[in-house]
Amino acid sequence: MISKAKRVRVIRTDLNTGQKECLSEGIGEIVGGNQLFYTEGGSAGCPVRVEIHSTSITIQRQGETATTMLLVLHQRSVSRIQTEFGVFEIGNLTTLLEQNDDCWRVAYEIGEAGQPSDRFQIEWFFKEAEA
Repeated sequence: MISKAKRVRVIRTDLNTGQKECLSEGIGEIVGGNQLFYTEGGSAGCPVRVEIHSTSITIQRQGETATTMLLVLHQRSVSRIQTEFGVFEIGNLTTLLEQNDDCWRVAYEIGEAGQPSDRFQIEWFFKEAEA
């Protein structure tokens, strides 16, 4: 499997308020064209694995709090968050999923059907890593 080092910048946008937050910036590795591995918060941070397909994306973050988000385009799904207090499940609805060479993008809503929801977008921007 071919892997390629890339500079990765991860931005989360609150679609309700427009507020943007940089979640991570550094070197990551793209494997097989659809898997991304990077560390959130620098070398001492949390490992993150992202796997993207045409209709779904999985985001796994390992740390004090372990999170697994399986987001399927135009479908409701459940994200699992494991904390020291137990496992929590949160409902999601994925509204956008895009993949190209320079950026991966997903937008989703958190909450139950028919209820006011929080809406977010996560973007992974890629540039060639310097040798």
